[in-house]
Amino acid sequence: MANARELAHIFYTDKVRQTNDCIHLVDHYLKIAQAAGASDIAVEFVVPQDPAATDSATKLLTDHNIEPDNYAVFVPGSTDSDKRWPIERFAALADKITSQFHLSLIATGSTSESSTIKMLKSFTNVPIANLAGRTSLSELVALLRAAKLVVSNDTGPGHIAAVLGTPLVLMYSWSNPARIAPYGRTECMVAREPYGRGLKIKSTDPKHSISTITVDEVFQKVCEQLNS
Repeated sequence: MANARELAHIFYTDKVRQTNDCIHLVDHYLKIAQAAGASDIAVEFVVPQDPAATDSATKLLTDHNIEPDNYAVFVPGSTDSDKRWPIERFAALADKITSQFHLSLIATGSTSESSTIKMLKSFTNVPIANLAGRTSLSELVALLRAAKLVVSNDTGPGHIAAVLGTPLVLMYSWSNPARIAPYGRTECMVAREPYGRGLKIKSTDPKHSISTITVDEVFQKVCEQLNS
């Protein structure tokens, strides 16, 4: 990459610039692959299925009284606090989803995010199973694969759900969605000016804050995903 960090670019003999035809990072990497001589550059994301992990994930769901074929997953955490949609809005969304679509709800995250999910539960009377820190990566993949819906901040599990093809709503704040939105699944994202930020990696404009995203906007996207 011509804009490689830590002065790495000064050691390169061939540099590929990020331009308007490769704003998305996947397209930028494909352009680099082409520059290196590759011709077969079809995009395919492969996430293996683990039967044992599927079985243990199903057991985890039933242990929490969750129907294995009728649930939604919330991912309310993120290592970056600026990427976290306000937890009370996740709670309001939970009420709307259970009322209209009658889905059971689980929330996932790291062990340290269990307290966030406990807070989420305190804001709503809707049952939400707290599975933070309760799954291996392969079990998490199994849970996301079988879900009817995933609602996530811009963080790892949300992007895994995108690759799996699960109905998804992914919310963006300062990070430029045009660069890192789910590749080929732009219908999943909720963001301010997703294609109006140019080549910037991050925005500092307050109007791009995740706090500007409303419950009604996210629920509309939920309805579009589930009804499609």
